Amino acid sequence: MSLLGGYAFLSALYSLRFYTLKTFKTVGAMIWSFYVLLELFVWNHRLRELIVDNPLIHIFSSALNDVLWIPVALALPFYMAHSGLRCMRRSGSKVLWLFFIIIGTAIAWIDALFFFKIFLFGAAAFYILWLLDIHRHRQISLAKVLYAVVLLSVLLHYNSALLPHPAFSQAGDLRIMTFNMNSTMALDDMRTGQFIREHLPDIIFLQELNAREKSFLLSDLKALYPYHYGVQKGVGDNDVLILSKKKIISGKPVPLETPYSEKYKTASHVIISYDNQSIHLINCHFSHPVRFLAKTIAPSDSQKFWFEKLRRADLKRRNEARILADYARALSGPVIIAGDFNDTPNSAVYNSFATAFTNAFTNAGYGLGTTFGEWKMQQSLPGVLHFLAFDFLRIDHIFCSQHFKVKQTRVADLDAFDHRPLIAILQLKTKR
Repeated sequence: MSLLGGYAFLSALYSLRFYTLKTFKTVGAMIWSFYVLLELFVWNHRLRELIVDNPLIHIFSSALNDVLWIPVALALPFYMAHSGLRCMRRSGSKVLWLFFIIIGTAIAWIDALFFFKIFLFGAAAFYILWLLDIHRHRQISLAKVLYAVVLLSVLLHYNSALLPHPAFSQAGDLRIMTFNMNSTMALDDMRTGQFIREHLPDIIFLQELNAREKSFLLSDLKALYPYHYGVQKGVGDNDVLILSKKKIISGKPVPLETPYSEKYKTASHVIISYDNQSIHLINCHFSHPVRFLAKTIAPSDSQKFWFEKLRRADLKRRNEARILADYARALSGPVIIAGDFNDTPNSAVYNSFATAFTNAFTNAGYGLGTTFGEWKMQQSLPGVLHFLAFDFLRIDHIFCSQHFKVKQTRVADLDAFDHRPLIAILQLKTKR
């Protein structure tokens, strides 16, 4: 009787295992089917606007732009483990393989930005193991097929950012830095000055400076950067400054006036002399809809009025970008545009410039290229979980005209502020 009961128990366990695995595969197939559609919706702003042109949706999609890869990456070790174990016969090999997978999963949780940089190699290993699994067992799992499609779309989306771009700076190259410093203490100003001395870029685009910061940096870096331009008071809402080793020939403000707010932003446009050519430099800091809404919303506002404020703030930023992009396109000769765009590469703001100019990081960057988010995440997480925080928004950008070759772009490792600096090495092409 006991033998019969034991057999029944083992049979039930085996049936439960089969049912659980089958359910897992079914749920996995449903999840990855949805994920393909989510990637299309989030990463294609034109498709998104065609389906629903809603500012909340656009802001939410911008926030998702560089985190959609994370669930795919976290699932990668499990699919690699499953395919690998099915291809191995020896128990010792299986144990070593599982140990390797556990280490990879730990890295993914501890350092997301580093894991992204080795993501391509993990993806390649998955495809190889998956094909070996299919060849050996003559079976194809729908869940794995859909996961492979989702994984491929991630690889195609990030493209060259998954591989390093080694570059050797040569005489004549232009080193460009853009940095929203937004400091709060005098110590931060000193730290910024020290950081600039360590890297010594030729041109520095700074945003969100107050009068104290501007005065300190102009005094502290005067010997290194004898030329500078900041928009004068009374010309809109401006907080930008350009520092240059190269001679500034002229400079002027570019008012970004829109019908959506009386208060308007102002960009800076200067012309420098470099290699017997005139180069246009444009420094910008676009509005942020959520920040604008936080400043203007009142407890008495109705939901409808609240949404209308957000809509106008979103349109204000889009129009700022359109005005500046049109202005830049009309310039003759080499152009560099840099600053805090307050929007990610899946947005209409970004694409106002991407259609006519080359994005430096997209062209020659390695990694996510995100410059903002870690500081904000750490404010929301308990101290013991601060290691999970990372920059997840790519909102600081450098664009250049076709007169330049982008040799390398990287995010600098400076975590003293809420933004990280972006540095690019540009080479001016031979005159056409």
